[in-house]
Amino acid sequence: MQKFIGNGTIFLCTTSTTVASSDATAVGGVTGVDGPTGPAASVDTHTLDSTTNDATQEKGFAVPGDLSVTVAYNQTNAGWLKIKAMRGKTTKGKFGITHPSTNFASEFHKGFVKDVGRSIARDTVTTRTITIGLSSGPDWV
Repeated sequence: MQKFIGNGTIFLCTTSTTVASSDATAVGGVTGVDGPTGPAASVDTHTLDSTTNDATQEKGFAVPGDLSVTVAYNQTNAGWLKIKAMRGKTTKGKFGITHPSTNFASEFHKGFVKDVGRSIARDTVTTRTITIGLSSGPDWV
């Protein structure tokens, strides 16, 4: 049987971008997280007025990137139905990773559902990897 991260860590979603963690719908138990993968661009600051031949680089604006969360799949779960309805649409929502323990802060990200992959393994739980296109950094609740 596939183990969940942190023995109870869950993935939450809502179509509201201002929701508190208590208002979000549980999608399922988290088995893996990748990201957020937001690189910061570099900007060439060398100009025609520069007195050296060295190209100078400065950090540009960071791109929020993507967040991929692998979750146990249950097609009748209200959270999965919400993810399915949001997939392929421009609907933005708030997505969270939380643990029932008081020692773990809930991390919420604003974004949209880019993709929902599938993994069916032998003798284990069927999982789906939800890729969220982020529109901002995390909010901690």
